[in-house]
Amino acid sequence: MGRMKDKRNVVHYGFWAAYFRGLGGTFTGTAAIQSETELFGASNPPANLAAGNKLDGGIFADFNFFKILSIRVQLFFYRMSSNAVSTMTGAVDDLTCMMLAQSNMVYTLKMSQKEMIQGNPTFFPAGGGPGGDLGTLTTPMLSNGEATARAVAPLAAPIIISPQQLATIKCNHVPTGVGDLVADLNGSSAGIASNIVTMDGIFVRATL
Repeated sequence: MGRMKDKRNVVHYGFWAAYFRGLGGTFTGTAAIQSETELFGASNPPANLAAGNKLDGGIFADFNFFKILSIRVQLFFYRMSSNAVSTMTGAVDDLTCMMLAQSNMVYTLKMSQKEMIQGNPTFFPAGGGPGGDLGTLTTPMLSNGEATARAVAPLAAPIIISPQQLATIKCNHVPTGVGDLVADLNGSSAGIASNIVTMDGIFVRATL
């Protein structure tokens, strides 16, 4: 079915993709977590809800475009453990994973080859997503920012992804000192670990 001439749907939509998501050392879409990954590009499995909801890799086709209004970065760790000692010399647990993510993760929105905005998880709050805990019912919740519906990172001005323009979010893990979250996660033996990035905004798409 072809699209209707000069007709568009305008919807509020969020495109999300996972840097890592899995159980105890086994992560979706890859045998091991890499220190650098570009989300929403052609390398991410399209139409794979285990890894993201963008139906095609890379650019928007057919006169579709997306206006980014905010960026959300969700970090989630639950009952993480490992048979090995953490790179922080203690045990691998939720608190260690969260602190390493807060200090070592960097996210960069790129339009083609141009970097548009860059920040760490403290700059991009959870935006209402669930956080991890310390494995008991009495300890406080851990989240990259207060998990409320208002806890989002609105952009100072919308960023528009035009048709045929490549837009990706580059995820970098940059260890400081001996702490290495990627090594700890890849060596983990139990628990849930998830890092999901969402571009939230207005999607203008062709009407079929």
